[in-house]
Amino acid sequence: MAVQKINSYLTVPGSSVDCRDLLVRAGETTRLQAIFKESLPPHLADSLGLGILRDGSLTLYTSNASIAAKLKQILPTLLKKLQKRGCQITVIRVAVQAYTHSPIMDKGAAKKPEISQTGLDSLNQLAIALPDSDLKMAVLSLAKGQSSKNK
Repeated sequence: MAVQKINSYLTVPGSSVDCRDLLVRAGETTRLQAIFKESLPPHLADSLGLGILRDGSLTLYTSNASIAAKLKQILPTLLKKLQKRGCQITVIRVAVQAYTHSPIMDKGAAKKPEISQTGLDSLNQLAIALPDSDLKMAVLSLAKGQSSKNK
C-alpha cells in the first residue's frame, strides 16, 4: 500500500465535515506543540501535554506538581509569546494529571527474592510435619523451586 499524506484524504469526495474539523484541530495542536517546544526550556516542554484549544482557552497537562508550579510562574510571558506568534489563546490553565502506566519491564529484570538455605531446611521440615494435603504439596513445590535456583 502506498503511503499518502493525511491531507490527501480531505479531498476524497464525500469526506465528512467532522473528519475535516478533526484534522484541522489535529494540525493546530501539532503546530502548538512545536511552538511550545521552541518557547519553553526542554525539561518543561518534554513533560507537558496539550489539551484541546477551545474558545481561546488551552489546558496544559503535566504529571508533576513542581513542573505545574514552574509553568504557572512563566504563564504570562508564555502567553505573550504565543500571541505574538499568531495563536488565538487568551487563557492557559495548568492541570496535574497523574499517569497510571509504567514502563514495560523486562521479564527477566523482576527478580523474585531467594530463600536462604536455612529457610529451605525449615520448609522441608514443615512439609514433613504436615499431613498429605494441598498445603503440603504447595510447600514442597516452593522448596523444590527455590532449591533448583540456589544450585
